[in-house]
Amino acid sequence: MEFKTSRIEDEWNSNKLSALLKQIVNDAAAHAKEKFDWDFVLTSIFRTAQEDAELHASGIHTFWRAVDVRTKDQEQAAVNGVADFINNKYIYDPHRPGMKVCFKEPHGNNVHAHFQIHANTRLRKQDSAQPATVTEHAAPVTEHSAPVTEHAAPVTEPAHAEPAGVEDSVKVPFCGKALPLDQNGIAEILDRLGVKAAELWAVIDVETYGYGFIPDRRPLILFERHKFSKFTNRKFDGSNPDISNRKAGGYGKGGAPQYLKLNRAVALDRSAALRSASWGIGQVMGMNFEIAGYADVEQMVTAMMTSENDQLNAMANYIIVNKLDKAMRAHDWATFARGYNGENYAINKYDTRLAAAHNRRRILLPDLTLRAAQVYLTYLGYDAGAIDGLPGQRTSNALNHFYDDNNLSLPTEVNEEVLTALKEKIAAKG
Repeated sequence: MEFKTSRIEDEWNSNKLSALLKQIVNDAAAHAKEKFDWDFVLTSIFRTAQEDAELHASGIHTFWRAVDVRTKDQEQAAVNGVADFINNKYIYDPHRPGMKVCFKEPHGNNVHAHFQIHANTRLRKQDSAQPATVTEHAAPVTEHSAPVTEHAAPVTEPAHAEPAGVEDSVKVPFCGKALPLDQNGIAEILDRLGVKAAELWAVIDVETYGYGFIPDRRPLILFERHKFSKFTNRKFDGSNPDISNRKAGGYGKGGAPQYLKLNRAVALDRSAALRSASWGIGQVMGMNFEIAGYADVEQMVTAMMTSENDQLNAMANYIIVNKLDKAMRAHDWATFARGYNGENYAINKYDTRLAAAHNRRRILLPDLTLRAAQVYLTYLGYDAGAIDGLPGQRTSNALNHFYDDNNLSLPTEVNEEVLTALKEKIAAKG
């Protein structure tokens, strides 16, 4: 094993780096040497954000559970062979099958292999049925493709989601568990991006009005007719111009009406249709499934149906690949908006809206417990107002109506007891 700098060598030999990660990288290095005569050179170790700042480093490598290995001098077959070896031997997280322990991503003018672990990382073999022992949450980073140059416009009406604990519905296509954001999910993404909570919530607020699902538990989407036209070689432009058209636009109402278009397109060409919609809390296009960390668009859509945590992870990948995390940290909202929404970002005032949202969130962050209650109340048919994690009269009234309708006596302050009662009612409703 070689090291780009003596500091990286010292960090590799320290007790801060995960023992499991060292084992995985050593396995990869041995395989690389044996099969491809490739001597590993470590170029980066992901530290904590504070330590990274103290070292005047990039601000990107902010974990002790991931490393980069130089690949620019290697044949593609060797890089693919090592990645396949590790990903066939280890599973990153059984709950996130699209994630990988080893992947490649663009990095300036070079390419590196990226090795990472999660709290649930384990051997795939039966002789290791229990998760590997890792005491910290690792930040999931997924396989990236070339940087994205465009992003779907956000749907223009707020959306809501279904609560945790409800089984996937078979009645409505694309309806899944729709789990709301939780503290672990937010913490992972803050670590990955190296940003503060106000910066992340500003992007969430502006891009989706704060929530990644609609009331019937389907992901928030926007169908792009010009993309469907492109992906189907204009085959349906004449017969279905409202869903297949060279010209962008014609979006119509947000929410459920978008699925009327998507379902019609699915009947014509399912893969093209799924790739032509933007999905979830970050409105990441289905055509960017590789950047989102998935083998194909079907796998991405399944994840988008599952939880906001998965949706947020896809959004973070988009930000990282386009190198927009630095702009978030610097509050350079014009640069961020240009990279996230395209050169015409100013037409919709994305930069000024992001700046305003950031100023609001610096003062008041959402209460995720209250936010979850708003989600659950909405699914049960109560008008809880915006899904924003902030107290308000509409949320209070909805909660009181829920208590009255179910003959419950619970605290007015939302806590885990209240959430349990809401989830039990939702489970009973089915």
